[in-house]
Amino acid sequence: MWLLPFLLRATPRLDLTGWSLRSEVNHDSDRAFERHTRPDPERYESRNALAQDHLSGQYALVIESAEEFVALRTSSNPEEYYRASHESALDEVWFDVIARFPAMRQWVAQNKTTSAAVMERLVNDPDPRVRYQVAMTNRVDSATLRTLATDPDETVRARVAHHKKAPVDVLESLRRDESSVVRDAALARLAKPS
Repeated sequence: MWLLPFLLRATPRLDLTGWSLRSEVNHDSDRAFERHTRPDPERYESRNALAQDHLSGQYALVIESAEEFVALRTSSNPEEYYRASHESALDEVWFDVIARFPAMRQWVAQNKTTSAAVMERLVNDPDPRVRYQVAMTNRVDSATLRTLATDPDETVRARVAHHKKAPVDVLESLRRDESSVVRDAALARLAKPS
């Protein structure tokens, strides 16, 4: 227990709510913040108040436009790049990105908060890289995996075979696939105990 205060002061600070991401050893028990997004500094005088509100769902950063998402995704700043894959947005924003910025569709699928409605649209995307990314997400349901199991691209089918949520009937189907890569992946998954 005596080590806890030291560890709290000396560990890297990773604040998922949009504050600065950097390591520092702070000898006065309060950390200095570099504000680069929207939190109100008067409301969040301490790191703990901000973290509590974020965890309780009272405060969350949101990507507000297609342009903001593209700027975050193409940024060389690791904090902004992280926000692009973890912050939520309304479905209208995601559909706007898909329509106006085709090169970003894959990254919409990679975002950890993308809704099922957006994923349903991306399942039928003409780009196999986008469909592959959909098959990689943990949020995908069995119906989507069934659809992707019949994908014309073997890398997408192989990704489905590797997916931890792939239903047994889908794996049984994929073990008879024309591609040896897909067959091997399905057989390996079927051989693993559930």
